[in-house]
Amino acid sequence: MSRSASALVCVLMCTCFLQEARANQRSTPNPSALDGVYKFVSESTVLTRPEKSETKRTSSEWIGIWQFQNGYFSSTMMKQGQRDITCMSQRPHLFGYESDAGTYRIDGKYVELARDFTINPFEVGRSLLMEYKISGDTLILVRHLYPYMENIEEGTVTIVLRRVK
Repeated sequence: MSRSASALVCVLMCTCFLQEARANQRSTPNPSALDGVYKFVSESTVLTRPEKSETKRTSSEWIGIWQFQNGYFSSTMMKQGQRDITCMSQRPHLFGYESDAGTYRIDGKYVELARDFTINPFEVGRSLLMEYKISGDTLILVRHLYPYMENIEEGTVTIVLRRVK
């Protein structure tokens, strides 16, 4: 192999390696940014469609733990008091229990939660893309709702969590 061909192969290999390293850097979570255990503080949902409405859940009614660790996440939320199981298939949060788990990926100011496990069978495999912001021990997640086949709601959901020390 000629010297110029060897140099070309070397340059191509280095370029491929650097592109792969850059792609891995984008998709690998930053352990110091999000990793940890968080308690649920509140959730505000503002709908613009099909009807304008606003709802809020707080830690006085709901308890919950969210965990982010090494690219994996889990969240468990439970309503305090009695649960009505008759509405679980349509709206699990009305049942009083929610649970998701899977992997997460950070891309800039967004975190994507790939839900491999969830109590709602319609949500398995459906990822959530949320804007996140950390301020001290507070983690704020904002999800924009867009209509899809099973749910025609549009709006935003803002979740506030507090890091457990």
